[in-house]
Amino acid sequence: MTIIGLLDWILKRNQDFDILDWDELKSVYKTTHLKQSAVDIVIGKIITMSSLVQFRSKDETLNRKLNVKPNPNQNAQEFRAELIKRLLCDGECLVVKLGNYLFIADGWVVDGSVTKERTYKQVSVGQLSLTKEFTSSEVFHFKYHNDKLNQYLKNLDESYAKLFQRMIEVHMREQQIRVYANFKGMKSKSNLNDDAKKNVDVFTKFLAGMKRELEQSSVAVVPRQGDDYDIEEKSQNHLGRNVEEVGVIENMYIAQVAKALQVPTPMFSGDLADVSQHSENMVRWCIKPLMTLIATEINAKFFTESDLNKGKGVKVNLIEVLYSSELQMASHVEKMIGSGVWTIDDALEIQGKPRENTIVTTRRYLTKNIAPLDESTGAPING
Repeated sequence: MTIIGLLDWILKRNQDFDILDWDELKSVYKTTHLKQSAVDIVIGKIITMSSLVQFRSKDETLNRKLNVKPNPNQNAQEFRAELIKRLLCDGECLVVKLGNYLFIADGWVVDGSVTKERTYKQVSVGQLSLTKEFTSSEVFHFKYHNDKLNQYLKNLDESYAKLFQRMIEVHMREQQIRVYANFKGMKSKSNLNDDAKKNVDVFTKFLAGMKRELEQSSVAVVPRQGDDYDIEEKSQNHLGRNVEEVGVIENMYIAQVAKALQVPTPMFSGDLADVSQHSENMVRWCIKPLMTLIATEINAKFFTESDLNKGKGVKVNLIEVLYSSELQMASHVEKMIGSGVWTIDDALEIQGKPRENTIVTTRRYLTKNIAPLDESTGAPING
């Protein structure tokens, strides 16, 4: 995150704070940074796995937009990453159709119509403000509601506010200069004679002038007055949290975000034991619902009821997320075809490949002998 990099740069350059100020500021900074890091790590994992998902439709133009290039400035992976991040962090994302392209809107205003189509006004895409008003059927308005994640992000925003407030307070005392003045033998000004009082007044005015010089000038030149006063610039050494403590806290925040998004926490521990089961659970409870949410909105807005009945709608293909290669799925494909439930064409389509529509690929095969079935009787054909 850019903001964290900036804060880190500031803090490294300004370590001459009072030790109590520094402890509190570093504590707030570390907490905020680790919270933000946890969000980035978990959402990054979701985006990475989602990039392997394929949206399949009989509409080839839509296929290209969803899987290759939705607009002139983004490929499908960049577009999907931005969509998912906004959907998770903001709870919604608006995609508008401009010509033959899809663009993610940065801002919009929508009315609250219930019995008729809602209208989207003041839509902006980047620095472009659109004058056109869009109806609900002309846009894809993806919405994602997650109370636990919303509460976490709200707490993160409050942490940022606290961090900046604390930074301002600390910077007000940054490299504070203190002047200690010695008035030898003086206990009360009323006990001094006129000459001594005059000297004290002169010295007091001198100190006031020096104070203004130190406050207003980046480089102040003041005369040395022997032991009459001493200038001290505060500097403290700071010992921060150790690595293990930071790691424990970071894992705690990652676990909070992961649980809110239905992501198994062992996915981030580095433990490779039973990682395939954790990956399957992540696909089942996180990736698939998220991709289905996107596909459902597209089907509702892009296709008619007749198109959907003919099977033209967008379908989510998770094969590349579940399997790393075709060899890994070979035994499962064999069982599918040998069960007599799926044809070879069905298996090809599930893998995201085109159906061949040949006599061999459209037949059904049964059990171990993988023999073709007689279409009229359903019995295995001998020989």
